[in-house]
Amino acid sequence: TDSSSMSSSKPRPILVTILGLLHILLGALAFIGGLLALVGSSIEGLDVGGILASVGLITGLISLLIGIGFMKGWNIIWYIGVIFAVISALLSLVTILGSPLSGLFSLLIEVIILWYLFRPKVKGFFLD
Repeated sequence: TDSSSMSSSKPRPILVTILGLLHILLGALAFIGGLLALVGSSIEGLDVGGILASVGLITGLISLLIGIGFMKGWNIIWYIGVIFAVISALLSLVTILGSPLSGLFSLLIEVIILWYLFRPKVKGFFLD
């Protein structure tokens, strides 16, 4: 019997690798930013800073988890990745109100990611 991980038995699509690495990088940055904001808010005593720090920490951890799961081909991560992309797309719609170009660009990226995650080869990598 082969006890190797799923990702070694099925080739990982190249864009899944890129998305995984980007999630790991951005998740680490968000987590570090959240930690720095938490330290800053405790020094300044600002409640808003603590809330923003918590958001950074939580989204950073989720993004790190998605990135690692993309690299490993974990089944559940496909679902979490889809949910995270949908939430990000909805947040992009809100961003359009304040910054139309940035919001539209973010929305376009999230729609492309969602489309890609539903491609048969990509979905099969995670769910077959």
